[in-house]
Amino acid sequence: MPKIKEKRKRLLEQFTRRQIKEAVAQIITSVGVQDLTMDKIAVEAGVAKGTLYRYFSTKNELLRDTVDTCLAQMVEELQAILESRLPAEERLGKMISRHLSFFDEHRDFFRVLLYERNLCQSSRARSGNSVYRSFVEKTAGVIAEGTRSGVFRPVPPLKAAMVIIESNIAVISQRLLVARPEPLEKEAEELRDFFLYGLASRPRQNAEHP
Repeated sequence: MPKIKEKRKRLLEQFTRRQIKEAVAQIITSVGVQDLTMDKIAVEAGVAKGTLYRYFSTKNELLRDTVDTCLAQMVEELQAILESRLPAEERLGKMISRHLSFFDEHRDFFRVLLYERNLCQSSRARSGNSVYRSFVEKTAGVIAEGTRSGVFRPVPPLKAAMVIIESNIAVISQRLLVARPEPLEKEAEELRDFFLYGLASRPRQNAEHP
């Protein structure tokens, strides 16, 4: 019985935390970060204000946790693509496309954060993040695999992975800043073409597009 109660308690806590973070995202999308208050979050989440402080000591901590949760979902999806059994070239192409499309799907949320909180970290700051490093390493693993199979020409895998990911981030930031970004598939196609055919060991005209 104690184990059942403990499990129920954990599930309730997980549900409450998710409910709170969903409320944060909704408020930011609607009115921006400047108008985000613990009172508004409590009302939107349907919980007492004291409940917020049980899980998060400050508004900034709650905001960062909300962003981290959203980004963790993205990284999980991208890593699933990189770990799939698809050919290396196709995995990289799909990863590039999904990286861009994720931010398009959450455009309002991240656009507000980019404008109001300078969300974008420098590449140096990102390199200290364990999730980012894992993402780079998995991308590098796909590049190394493609090199061994002769699909890609020999390149330093880690450096190539960072170039691809940082270029994606630059394009994503630009898409968030402009009112009317170019069609998603067009920009994804340009990135795929640039990286995949820049890495390919065979002539451009003989390569199949992912």
